[in-house]
Amino acid sequence: MSKRLLVTLLVVGLGVCGLQAETLPLVKDILKSPTGYLFTKDEKKALEKLGSEQEVNKFMELFWAKRDPDLNTQVNEFKADFEARVKAADKMFAVGSTPGSLTDRGKVLILLGRPTRASNLPAGAAVQGAQRDTGPYEDRGATEIWVYTKDRLPQGLVKAEEVWAVFIETRVGSNEFILDRTDPRNVAVMKVLADMPEALVKNPKLTEVPRLGLLPGSKAAKPEDLALLDKGEVWPEGALSFVAEGVVSTSLNPVWLYLQLPDAVGPAASVVGRVSKAEGGEVGTFVKDITPLSVSGGRGYEFSIPLDAGNYQLRIALLDAAKNLLVAKTFSFELSGVPETGTVISPFYWGVDVRQEATAHLGDPFNIGGWHVIPRASNAYTSKENLAYFCYILHPTMDENGKADYRVSLAVYKDDKKLNENADQPVNLSQVAPDLWMFGNGLPLSVFRKSGDYVLEVRLRDARANVERTARIPLSITVQ
Repeated sequence: MSKRLLVTLLVVGLGVCGLQAETLPLVKDILKSPTGYLFTKDEKKALEKLGSEQEVNKFMELFWAKRDPDLNTQVNEFKADFEARVKAADKMFAVGSTPGSLTDRGKVLILLGRPTRASNLPAGAAVQGAQRDTGPYEDRGATEIWVYTKDRLPQGLVKAEEVWAVFIETRVGSNEFILDRTDPRNVAVMKVLADMPEALVKNPKLTEVPRLGLLPGSKAAKPEDLALLDKGEVWPEGALSFVAEGVVSTSLNPVWLYLQLPDAVGPAASVVGRVSKAEGGEVGTFVKDITPLSVSGGRGYEFSIPLDAGNYQLRIALLDAAKNLLVAKTFSFELSGVPETGTVISPFYWGVDVRQEATAHLGDPFNIGGWHVIPRASNAYTSKENLAYFCYILHPTMDENGKADYRVSLAVYKDDKKLNENADQPVNLSQVAPDLWMFGNGLPLSVFRKSGDYVLEVRLRDARANVERTARIPLSITVQ
């Protein structure tokens, strides 16, 4: 081989080794879109090095998660707001074939939001404070000035009390406005726009996208968490449980689970769970730190798992701070679901420990319109206590004056024998939300003169819709 040929081969070889892989079309599209405004310099470099669409999609999933203000919710509020701003910009600022989100005004709106205040100057008007000669005023297009006060921008991003964005129309009547890069009043906003990508990153150290679990505020369980569920049944002496269907709306129909552990067991620090269809097939998992409720006779733990109608199995484990199993048990249950129309009376929820919680959310376990009913899973009561019972009503039937006609009746049984009964009594409902109402009442257990096991039957009836719900509440009464 000649020296010339050898040198040529070496040069070509070195040239090939030094070639950069061509940027993927998907990456180019992302960077040219409004999403490109959000990239930090390091993220842009990392994105351009990716070699497959699969890698790009995984990268973008983490990209959005890093900007999510609350990783414990299913919705990425930042992304939802970003998409709304893009849509608004496209609607307001489009110029010819250029989407409004790709104009200067669109970029500022997307990154900074709506200004604190704005002003418009017509074509040909003198612009005070421009501090430069821009030619004859009659040749100048319109001017828009957006002002952002310090409190509207990320903390620490600017020192001045206000930042101005001055847009000038490229020619009279064109409706194409650009940030005048030569206008000294735009120096501050140009710096803010350059710094915003870094300022918008809320979770810079995030290395993987959190996978949320079925339980609100939970993460999806990892294999090592799920392994704890397969260690057999653990049900300490004195432990109690109560399962109920939580009918709240046509779209929110959770299962509510209450577990109570005796004081001797010690507090649980976390919960792991897996929900499966009764016929087979995993629905989802969860793992979450938990805090007990202080209740009579031990510690209570409540869970609300939103599911569709169907038959399910829930495998759940409570663990202490050292990850030792305190409870491992399987619960089977059916959720009937809620029809889209028609009056629906939920199951009843009852107890003697009722706590008013003004900040409660719809769907919170055993919470009916702000009244938190702690279940008495043992069904044991004393004659000195007062039993409260509640239910929700969806779409109650109203007359032309907006009045409902609901009646309640009570009956007491012992050994399947009816001891007494109260006929239908009219009751009032309380509105909780549009189309959602609640009913609540109470019974002093002092009406029971003898200790023993009883059943209190509560029947609530919509007299107009001919819809009713009956609850049979077991009571083991100790007269004191």
